[in-house]
Amino acid sequence: PIYLLMGSEPYFIDQITEALLATVVEETARDFDTTIVYGKETSVDQIIEAAKRFPMMGNHQLIVVKEAQYLDRSIDQLLNYCSSPQAQSVLVLCYKHKNLDKRKKVYKAIAKVGQILNTKPLYENQVGGWIAQRGKFYGLSFQPQSLAMLVAFLGSDLGKIDKELMKLTHSAAKDVEITPEHI
Repeated sequence: PIYLLMGSEPYFIDQITEALLATVVEETARDFDTTIVYGKETSVDQIIEAAKRFPMMGNHQLIVVKEAQYLDRSIDQLLNYCSSPQAQSVLVLCYKHKNLDKRKKVYKAIAKVGQILNTKPLYENQVGGWIAQRGKFYGLSFQPQSLAMLVAFLGSDLGKIDKELMKLTHSAAKDVEITPEHI
């Protein structure tokens, strides 16, 4: 019922959040049973109130708190909700570029009833392999020199790399190996 997505690699947090948005609530009920709030603009009380509501149209409701790191001072107020979350609600807390302190009681309560993902950036020597794997997802294959160029030009920002790979899918012909000239 609770997902805590935190860490210094926002790409994975965004990908999991998008997957949850696409699957938790049925498409016909998304407008009614999906709530997205931002940590800067909301309070823990409002989040709890939303999580305790019953779904209007579907079996579940989804509450996504983006930028939850801005609630760091008041996040402990979630402790009571975490000890007995609503069965039909799914609460997603997105802590980008920061981790929730593991010593806090609320962290331990979330660990008992929910799932915690701590994302870390890839090391530079892992980025080339990730690009090759992600490229296969898009139907791309790369010459070794092309991978090295992409790593050199783009660094280790996975979100930026993914956008550039999508651009390559539009500019390169299908089943053609990506060469340095393409890049």
